This record gives sequence, structure tokens and C-alpha cells, in this order.
Amino acid sequence: MKPKLKNAIPVLAKLAADHAAREMSEHEAMPRKLGREDRRCWYLLTIERRRENTVSAHLIGRGIRVYVPEQPKWTPRGRTKQREPMFPGYAFARIDYENEWPRVRSRPGVIGVLKDAKTGLPIVVRESDLVRVTDIERAALDTRKRSSFAVGDRVRVRDGSPWSDLDGPIWRLAEKDRIVVLLHVLGRRVKVELPEREIEAI
Repeated sequence: MKPKLKNAIPVLAKLAADHAAREMSEHEAMPRKLGREDRRCWYLLTIERRRENTVSAHLIGRGIRVYVPEQPKWTPRGRTKQREPMFPGYAFARIDYENEWPRVRSRPGVIGVLKDAKTGLPIVVRESDLVRVTDIERAALDTRKRSSFAVGDRVRVRDGSPWSDLDGPIWRLAEKDRIVVLLHVLGRRVKVELPEREIEAI
């Protein structure tokens, strides 16, 4: 029987509710708090359904951190090893909204960004909300171990591997201490699953 993740869907609605309760000055001050060098914040993108992974791969390949929470895919016979987006039609992205949003929005499959209904401003997703989402995802997947890496981190393959010296962003944290990395091979981006011990942070 498929378990009910009671805390999953309300997280999205709570993002908007929490934002509406905050002072406008807090939203405007966010980029200044981060300083000039890094004005990036997390936002919730709306994506065409069934294109979440395609859009995410494109953005990650261009240096943008993207997080698509996943859960096990269920069939009438029960749980499978396949995964599906926990929030179909959504993806979290960490961007400098003022400078990076135009090129993110132009990506086929991107519909928009979650905005405050009253002000029309994009909602900044707090780190604490992302932590809650990752906790829900970890509970749903059940078999995933904690990793020192995160989706979007750039890593290099260590010596001794057939892929040694290649580097790229992490695409997905797989099971049993394995990580899927987007490597640039022969002019193409290739998803390669590697043991965590074979990669290192750049």
C-alpha cells in the first residue's frame, strides 16, 4: 500500500503563506544580505509536467543549482525502484533573479516562478523550508544515505577511475553511496553513476 506523505504537498502552500506574513523590507534586503558576490536565492520554478528532469539537466549543465525532490514510483503492484518528482510541475532553483531569470525563463519547459499573489514578487524559498523538503524526500526514499555532496555541486573524478580528471555537476544522489554526475564526454553531457569515494569536490 502506498504511504501517504501528509507533510509533502502542504510545504508548497506554506511557502506562499509564510512569505505573505513577512515584511516587504525583508524580501528587498535579501540580496544585500548575501553581498555583491552572491545574490543568489532559492526560488520555486513552475515546469511543464514530465519535463522536470529535462529542464533540470539543461539548467544544471549551465551552472545553475536545481533541486527536484523525488519519491518512489508506485504501481498497482506496489513500490518500484523507479522515481518520480514529488511535486510534479515544480523545481527549486538557486539563481540571481535579477540577472539570471531571463535566461532561465527562456528555457523550453519553464513556465514561470512562484510569486506572491498580493505583490507579484517572486517568493524567496528559505533554507529551512528546503531542509524540510529534503527530510520528507529522504523519508520517502527510505534507502538513501546522507551524503557530503548535494545536487548541483561541481565535483572531479579521482585518479583510478576510467573517468578520472573529468569534472561536472552532480545530477542525482543515488542509492548505496553512489552519485550520478553529468560529465562532458566527446562533446556531449553524459550521466555517469559513480561510487562517492571516487569523486571529490572542486
